[in-house]
Amino acid sequence: MIPMTETEHNKRIGEAIFYFRSNYKNPDTNRPGITQTKLAKKVFVTFQQIQKYEKGSNGVSSYRLLLISKALKINVSDIFCKAYSDMSEILAFCTPFETIAELNIKEEKPIIIKDELSTNEEKKQN
Repeated sequence: MIPMTETEHNKRIGEAIFYFRSNYKNPDTNRPGITQTKLAKKVFVTFQQIQKYEKGSNGVSSYRLLLISKALKINVSDIFCKAYSDMSEILAFCTPFETIAELNIKEEKPIIIKDELSTNEEKKQN
């Protein structure tokens, strides 16, 4: 069970966005961070909307969260892990899964083997 309100959730996510925006490794300058205006342009909103996200007064849609993650060059799960770093029961949901590309399945046999399929089809015909 998530022991908080939607408002508290929005604040946590907003603080995490602020953290990653402030610590963004900007390739154009030696200074860390990216401005709200630059982030806003990358995610197609106004800088005021970024302010509202960071303050927690507005919730962030999943689509916008994807755009923010891409702009800051982080994973979406990084935002949630930062937001809920003090709540281990919620962090369990942030454990990344292996993607199909990461799985080493070259040596694995397919689930349906052609010989088994034809054997099963032959049995059905008899």
